[in-house]
Amino acid sequence: MLMNSPSVSTALTMKCTSIGGNVFQILTPFDAVFKAIQAGDSIGFAVALQSGAFAVTRFSLLGAKPAVDRVLNEAALGKSKSQKPEQRLTPPMPVPPTQTVPKIAPKTAPNSPSKDISI
Repeated sequence: MLMNSPSVSTALTMKCTSIGGNVFQILTPFDAVFKAIQAGDSIGFAVALQSGAFAVTRFSLLGAKPAVDRVLNEAALGKSKSQKPEQRLTPPMPVPPTQTVPKIAPKTAPNSPSKDISI
């Protein structure tokens, strides 16, 4: 298969593998795919079909970097749970901050009466 992104274009090998009853497509070399996901805003794959044609699929990578970072952190946490607490490799994921919107008082015209007036 062929992979294309703004940062990486390369040929890949795709192998379908069953893991725990689920079928996964393993892409090799994965480090090229990982680099493309981390750096680009879109990625495309062209896969050869038996007919000799190609199937081309493009994906947006909007949100991919935080999602991959979370998967890697969760995997590290899962691995570290089998170790003693002092042997943990990474700290737990921080809770994302909540967005707060300041309350803004309504604007009043200069020299306006002090009473509320509806128009």
